[in-house]
Amino acid sequence: MNGPLQLSSASGGTGPLVYTLKQSDGSDLPTGFVFDVTSLTLSSTVEVAAGSHDLHYKVTNSGEGYHIHSFGVEVAAPLSVAEPANLRWSAGQLNTPVVLAAA
Repeated sequence: MNGPLQLSSASGGTGPLVYTLKQSDGSDLPTGFVFDVTSLTLSSTVEVAAGSHDLHYKVTNSGEGYHIHSFGVEVAAPLSVAEPANLRWSAGQLNTPVVLAAA
């Protein structure tokens, strides 16, 4: 994520509204995802596993009424750049340009 994902708020129903965000199978969010119930935002840290994550965003009122919104989050694998073995120089030396192969 480039920044926190703002989830929508609800209105109406009976009594206070309770917001939850879980995986679609009902288990807790994957490691690295953080749901802030005060700001209703989903953010992440670098520990999030790459791949698809299906989530259920649920709002419930005290009268047992509820609504579930399902959505998916796709996490890309982190970019890894290795230093080429021949990229060595000392102070005062000119550097040889590194040419990257086309994708």
